[in-house]
Amino acid sequence: DTAERRFDKALLDETRLAEAYVRHAETLKTIHDSDNTIKAYRRFVERHPKASEAPGFLRRIGETYIALKALGSAADAFKELAESYPGAPEAATAHLSRITCLYQSEAYEQAYEEGAALCAAQPGHPNAADLLLLRGLTEAALKMDDQAAETMREVETRYASSTVAPQALLWRAGRALSSQDYTEARNCFQALADRYPQSDAGQRAPEYLDRLSKMPRVEPRHES
Repeated sequence: DTAERRFDKALLDETRLAEAYVRHAETLKTIHDSDNTIKAYRRFVERHPKASEAPGFLRRIGETYIALKALGSAADAFKELAESYPGAPEAATAHLSRITCLYQSEAYEQAYEEGAALCAAQPGHPNAADLLLLRGLTEAALKMDDQAAETMREVETRYASSTVAPQALLWRAGRALSSQDYTEARNCFQALADRYPQSDAGQRAPEYLDRLSKMPRVEPRHES
């Protein structure tokens, strides 16, 4: 039997259907045939939308598009996942994945609007900390610097034990360095070293503190 014939035979067996699609798609992925990998997953979702595997296949479509750097198509796939299968475990992070894709594709206004709407509608969203950090990054991209700084402080205070809190502190440290506010930069890096010593940012903080200790203490620049 050829691989294609074995695949066709497996499609006749309902209990092996999803496995057949996964094997077929993974085979295509190994030979870097991403277009047909996506088509294989899409064909399953269209033919068997009520199957328990359908949400997972939509997520794989989105992830494959990300690998191709087709972020707009990835964002669309995650939107379909969130709207078509809102109760599926795979949909839990679909909104975050979509907004991340929008941000990375520089669709900042859309990312900001959708993120703000989601946070307002679902304040207890399981990815609330990540969404708030992403909102801060989007605000910064939109040149809303003061608002971005407030959002990053909110990440630190509301989600101090989250994995994104160090990223918020690191962003504030970078902003302080850019404005030559070395006192604020020292404070941020010291907080990283003290509160999050195991994080990547916390492990890099002592190096920055050492550099800052050798710099003159000057007042921050203020734009007129």
